[in-house]
Amino acid sequence: MAPLIISGLFWLVGILVMIGGRILYIQLNHTRHHLKEHAESVKHQDQSKSLYLGMGEKALNFTPWYAIRLFFIIVGLCIMALGFVALGFYPV
Repeated sequence: MAPLIISGLFWLVGILVMIGGRILYIQLNHTRHHLKEHAESVKHQDQSKSLYLGMGEKALNFTPWYAIRLFFIIVGLCIMALGFVALGFYPV
């Protein structure tokens, strides 16, 4: 019975890792929009702060999100594959 529970936990963790990549993308996209709005609001008050916020926003624009999502999906699938290894110890 323990191999079934362990494999189920591996599958659950793998799915959570794959979903975590999507959540990270959403959070960083939200941060990018927040940085853009904040840079525009302080543009006339502090030029250097506006410049740094704009640089942060542009850095998030140039991030290859497909590579980050692909990384999270591959890691999640590898963790799920370990769940199938745990099933090999289940007595028939």
